[in-house]
Amino acid sequence: MRIVSVAFLALALLAPTLTPVPAEAYARVSSVDSNEAQSAILSAGSRASQIAKIRNVPSIGVIDLSFAPRSVEYGTAASFSEFKIMAERNYSGIQKLRRALAQNPATRAAIAKTSVSIKNIAGVSVSSNGSLRLFILR
Repeated sequence: MRIVSVAFLALALLAPTLTPVPAEAYARVSSVDSNEAQSAILSAGSRASQIAKIRNVPSIGVIDLSFAPRSVEYGTAASFSEFKIMAERNYSGIQKLRRALAQNPATRAAIAKTSVSIKNIAGVSVSSNGSLRLFILR
């Protein structure tokens, strides 16, 4: 019985290494990301002015809001449909943000290195060093 348990343990440890890794990996939404995403979507238009000032993008992260949210200890993240409604209500602000991202050479180049299309960006968080966290809806 002990040999069988060890064999299953070895197989369990090897299984993740045998699974192919997707070419594009996006983070799932947690409740913390959900709050940040809601803020990013609702303030998309005002963030456009921040984007215009960026000269260098040292890193870029992508949170795909299309994935089903995962439950966390203190609650559940907003659902895809809730993000979609927020984006529809702030469509003009999101369009302004997308134009700013496309017009800025630094942000355009950084986004081009990912597999993200600017038309899918619903919101963005900008750190003090110019790093971006993109919130996308597909």
